Amino acid sequence: MQLKKKVTTADLIKKSSMKKFKKIDADYVALYKALCRDFFAEVVQELMNGMIYKMPMRLGFLKVAQKSTRKSSIDWQLSKQYNKKIYFNNYHTNGKIYAFVWSKLNTYTILQTKYSYLFKATRTNNRALSALLKSEHRDYTVWNSSQ
Repeated sequence: MQLKKKVTTADLIKKSSMKKFKKIDADYVALYKALCRDFFAEVVQELMNGMIYKMPMRLGFLKVAQKSTRKSSIDWQLSKQYNKKIYFNNYHTNGKIYAFVWSKLNTYTILQTKYSYLFKATRTNNRALSALLKSEHRDYTVWNSSQ
């Protein structure tokens, strides 16, 4: 039994753009892919350096934000080994969580409801942010629940 890949709106936009470029030339397709990959890699790098990316057409802002937590996650491997609950301490971030956030504050969108859309960073970007935080201390903006 084969699983079908979930199609997102980003996939549809990419496919429609690719159809336009395929009619032109295969070299332009490769150039388009390289341009998109390099642009988004540069945006992510700037976000990890503390910059805020303002998206076009008043769709909001992308940023890395910090949030204090009340409860830590359970380290299941150590808990199983010692037969009691052991929590992660997050000493490298002083107990704070860092994440990529799409701030929809003050947006004028063509979307029906701006709360039905979600931004989720890729695993590669989350791992890169984690490695950066473990290697050096960074100060990012505080993440409010209203953003």
